[in-house]
Amino acid sequence: HTYVSNAFAAEANTGDLAFRAHADENRAGFKGMALTYTGSADLLKDCLFSPYWLSREESNLLMRLQEWQIPTWICTGASETLAGEVLDFAQQLQNQIPLELWLHEGMFHDWVMYSTDHPFPSKDAAMQQLFDFLRSIRAGTW
Repeated sequence: HTYVSNAFAAEANTGDLAFRAHADENRAGFKGMALTYTGSADLLKDCLFSPYWLSREESNLLMRLQEWQIPTWICTGASETLAGEVLDFAQQLQNQIPLELWLHEGMFHDWVMYSTDHPFPSKDAAMQQLFDFLRSIRAGTW
């Protein structure tokens, strides 16, 4: 799991800048957030709450997505704590639904949401990729 390998390392200033705690603390925090979101431990592996599980169980949602063939855009940073899970999710679904995946080197969790007065080329590139994806869907060329 990349929540271990991409854990923030202050000594080298590498890893996921958004999650600076020890990997075990991050994992516990992720589970706590998930429990707050779902309201139940029974729902942690429900694909309606966690897309990660979408490709791991038979579900009406996955069958509908396969039938509708709705293009899906996924973008993650290579230093994102959950990058491994994101890539695994995309790999599991790649032959089942139309999918476009972008991996940005060195980027951390939610980097596209950060604002800055300084140049941020990776953020600009990710936003352009998203706009191009949406334009192609709208034009019917995806």
